[in-house]
Amino acid sequence: MRRLPAFFAGAALAAAALGLSVSCAQSPPSIASVDFKVMLDETSPGSFEERLSAFATWGDSDGPRDFYSIRVSHGETGLEWTIDASDASVRMRGKDRWIGSARLAPPIGESIPRGDYE
Repeated sequence: MRRLPAFFAGAALAAAALGLSVSCAQSPPSIASVDFKVMLDETSPGSFEERLSAFATWGDSDGPRDFYSIRVSHGETGLEWTIDASDASVRMRGKDRWIGSARLAPPIGESIPRGDYE
């Protein structure tokens, strides 16, 4: 389990794990690191809404082409997001390739729930 420092008005977001699914059943990936952040996204001029940024880097002997989706879920509320390969963003940090999304939105009228994610 990984605890993140406080973001925006002292709210803390805890992250446990990020589930990666693969399109081939040959060998499962090994998650090396996850990075979660609560961010404010400008949805229209002067209007901001919370978004969850969830990115992972992993090792897979079959290679990154096996990537199918990332599933992020909040245990207490049952809220769940799936980031499909076609919707995922890739970010490079040095030699590390991070895949995920910075635009995971909560249900309309709610904020990103704090607590444990898997």
